[in-house]
Amino acid sequence: MENKKWGQYLRKSKTLLVEDGGGQGLEMRLFSNQELHPVGEGIYLLHEIYQLRSIALPFEEVALDIIEWTERPVVYSSYPSKMLEDAKNPDALIKFAFIKEQFWKDFLFSAGQIVLCQKKINTTPQFKTDQLFPWTTSKATEMFLGPDGEVKIWNE
Repeated sequence: MENKKWGQYLRKSKTLLVEDGGGQGLEMRLFSNQELHPVGEGIYLLHEIYQLRSIALPFEEVALDIIEWTERPVVYSSYPSKMLEDAKNPDALIKFAFIKEQFWKDFLFSAGQIVLCQKKINTTPQFKTDQLFPWTTSKATEMFLGPDGEVKIWNE
């Protein structure tokens, strides 16, 4: 239930500081406030596949299958949607994660939007949990997905 309260808090305040079970500080911001962050900073957290249209260029079906069927924590990189401010930069990449782990997915669902997550050091969290957030650690696989079906695993 604590995670659903976080979503409600985030909807009201637009930003939230969390400490996960590993002591990692995380700042969560609603996507509607993403203009404060240039493309490439943070990870966009998604809980529904259709949310990709807001942040990334369209993908081939095989890339969507990879996203939907991957079970482990993966941080994907891709080219930003034209809706994002820095999309005019041909070298710009965004990072995103499709969250399936129930605790974090419930948080995102209750927030009601895409959430931009950034690591924060030496901050006082508003909420703490014993749940780990593996998408911002070395445990996460990093993968590039291109709009023409390119797939590259950057670490494993």
